[in-house]
Amino acid sequence: MTPAEQLFEDLQESRLFKSLSTVNRTTWVVTDDDTFPLLKKHLGNSSRLLTLGQFLERLDNSIPNGLSKWVPFRKRYTLPEHLVVASATQETALYQQVRQLTTNYDCKIYRLFNDLFINLSTNADKLLSYCEQPNLSVLAQMNNYAIVSIPRSGSTMLADILSQTGYCGHPKEHLRYSINSLLAFADSFDFQKWVSCMQVNTCTPNYVFGTKVISHFAQTLSSKLSDSDLNFLQQFKNSKLIYLVRKDKAEQAVSTYIARKSNLFFTPTLIHKNKRAEFIKTLDYDFDELYDGYQHVVAAEHGMALFVQSLGVSVLEISYENLIDNRTQTIEQILSFLNIETRDNFVIPKPATKVVSDRYCQPIREQFSIDLASIKKQGNSQ
Repeated sequence: MTPAEQLFEDLQESRLFKSLSTVNRTTWVVTDDDTFPLLKKHLGNSSRLLTLGQFLERLDNSIPNGLSKWVPFRKRYTLPEHLVVASATQETALYQQVRQLTTNYDCKIYRLFNDLFINLSTNADKLLSYCEQPNLSVLAQMNNYAIVSIPRSGSTMLADILSQTGYCGHPKEHLRYSINSLLAFADSFDFQKWVSCMQVNTCTPNYVFGTKVISHFAQTLSSKLSDSDLNFLQQFKNSKLIYLVRKDKAEQAVSTYIARKSNLFFTPTLIHKNKRAEFIKTLDYDFDELYDGYQHVVAAEHGMALFVQSLGVSVLEISYENLIDNRTQTIEQILSFLNIETRDNFVIPKPATKVVSDRYCQPIREQFSIDLASIKKQGNSQ
């Protein structure tokens, strides 16, 4: 798979191409020869998808501002109000070229990645708009934090509770495959502008912004950024970290094992819960796979702890177990850590995400705990 193909594959999770296909039908998308077939998969044989060569032909047969609309013996084109420039590897150069070619035309030109993607992923009011860098005075007021954890630590539940408070921003995984690929493959993707727009557009009215970073994305990003770039979490001025840790690593390994085997990482409805329960009934116990998962969990937690320590920012460590058993106390601790004031009659919300606990998992948990204890005992005796 080429870098451009990998980029477009990873961007599918962002709904960028689906959104592009539904914008004003008169909008033209101008692309280079290498990017054209990749976009064609999403837009189909659309007359508004053009290579640069095809665009130049239409431009040659179009009417600039202030001239007669009568052009003899050839098809005449009227440039649309909006043009989108798309290139997996040359977006900046193509954008500048198209801007220069259309100096005498009334049309607005946007970049697929540095305008439309940023607008879409940061909840901007309009998809087709030029993405401006937010005012520095606004950014200076922001109260920023991130939930960091390894998978199956309860970060979805914690983010859900904090979002429901109405005071803690709307933390979710902003750092995903699409961003990693844009950093790795796309030409001149403005990462800092993406971060700033995300802060301003997704904060709560009290200027609190929250995000969530899972271990594998944090570590991947660290290897993608150049020396001149700051780490993702250090992009936020005065940021704080909520480090969520699951103490019972054996339980975490079982949770990961079942989620991967069933391909059900969340069970938001009764249908999902029943489907998961039926699957577990037929699931064979595999100690070797569970033990490999356990070792991976332990190693991932160690790596995440080092990553958090390396950032040099204020950190509050909380446990998944405390979140489950002492939800109100844990959330109050977080609010205090973030210096967030609430109304007098504020009640800590209940999570929409429920803890998945059913009797069908219990035999796997118990057997793995016994076998894991035996392995550890053997190791200690040697």
